[in-house]
Amino acid sequence: MTTPSYHASLEWKGTHGVLQAPDRPPLTVSARRAFGGDGDAWSPGELLVGAIASSLMSTFAALAEGSRIHLAGCSCSAVGTIGPTEAGWALTNVAVCFDVSVEREADRALVDQLMVEAREKSVVASSFRWDLTLESVITVAARAAGVGAR
Repeated sequence: MTTPSYHASLEWKGTHGVLQAPDRPPLTVSARRAFGGDGDAWSPGELLVGAIASSLMSTFAALAEGSRIHLAGCSCSAVGTIGPTEAGWALTNVAVCFDVSVEREADRALVDQLMVEAREKSVVASSFRWDLTLESVITVAARAAGVGAR
């Protein structure tokens, strides 16, 4: 098996850059206003927090599919917190909150287990050494009238 790797390039002009990767659309990036940018494009911090959230989500979705749980809906939000460290200001915590809707009450406990497993197996999330808070809200989707229980 070939070792997976990721490739990206960045061309910077003025206060913006264009981030590119093979076979992907280009993405305009800039620093936040607080860090000297225009604040009108994706910032490095937003990309990093988004990468953690999407890695956790894709890992969770794959685990759920493998466990034969049918997700009625699944979304998440993430917040990265910057704070002082010995090396200067850095991302010190990322909190990701999943909102998961399952079709059966019996799937709630398994979803909790899969959340823990996703945290352990997420390549991006497990690559960092700061605090990662993972929360979940799990609901059972309302059944349409006349639909029998499984």
